[in-house]
Amino acid sequence: MSELTITHNGVAQTAKAGSNLKKGVIKRITPTVLAGNTAVDDTVFATIEIPNAVREKGGVSVIHAITLLSYDGEGHDLSLIFMGENLSLGNAGDAFDIGSKSNSKSGKILGAVKIDWTDAQVNAKSSATDTLIFTTSGFTGVGADRNMFPLMIQAEPDSTSIFMTGIAVEAFDFAAVDDLEILLHIEYLD
Repeated sequence: MSELTITHNGVAQTAKAGSNLKKGVIKRITPTVLAGNTAVDDTVFATIEIPNAVREKGGVSVIHAITLLSYDGEGHDLSLIFMGENLSLGNAGDAFDIGSKSNSKSGKILGAVKIDWTDAQVNAKSSATDTLIFTTSGFTGVGADRNMFPLMIQAEPDSTSIFMTGIAVEAFDFAAVDDLEILLHIEYLD
């Protein structure tokens, strides 16, 4: 695309070519969950990388909303923790333990979101599938401790990734290891 220069009354103005940079992205993540029983306070899935959560190294983005798809037809309350560093907090089904204070600091926690399926659930049923859809974008619950957006995130100076893990808020069981999909609705700020 080329630039366009227009002269009007002796004053030249140049229109710059458009940018092909994305202003945001919806990241689709299918973590590996435990097929079977997950106890309260257990890790729902191992820490996973979310590449290009920000547009440039050390950049900043905003998560405006989160959508969870539960393909086993059950709503599972959980908390999502976002971190700047890849801190392993166990595998799916392990007891969640962030460890010492220094271990907690090394993960560079960015924020957390508590998901309560009773707040904003849609049940998409058909004869072949039973999918629950949960989306949150702002305060939707009666509890002041959950679903507060936007959530600002920042990657470390040498990265465009952030990391996420999940903790069970209640006991539940997924039918298969791929029964949870998480969509992060991200706006790039720089």
